[in-house]
Amino acid sequence: GGGGGGGQVEEEVDVFDVDKVWSDLCQPTEFNTVNRLGFMVRRGNKGLLWKMDMMAAIETIAEKEWENTARRRQLLELKKWRLQERPEKLEKLYEIRDVFEKR
Repeated sequence: GGGGGGGQVEEEVDVFDVDKVWSDLCQPTEFNTVNRLGFMVRRGNKGLLWKMDMMAAIETIAEKEWENTARRRQLLELKKWRLQERPEKLEKLYEIRDVFEKR
């Protein structure tokens, strides 16, 4: 027979260092908005694991938005170069070429 273990189910329990998690939650990031949201999340009445997950999600969104903004800025700079700066430089080169051809 089964002895004394019948019906008992061992639950897997995740153990974490509360002080480390709280310390991580309190670390400032490079994004002011994330820091302000982090302040509100830390003050909320949800559990520590929820706060940890929420901050991870907020930081992921902020990083993606930062990358998207940088990409848009690069595209705008490329467009400006193609439409304005490049033609101006080409025009100067053509003028210089004309000067040399007349010599």
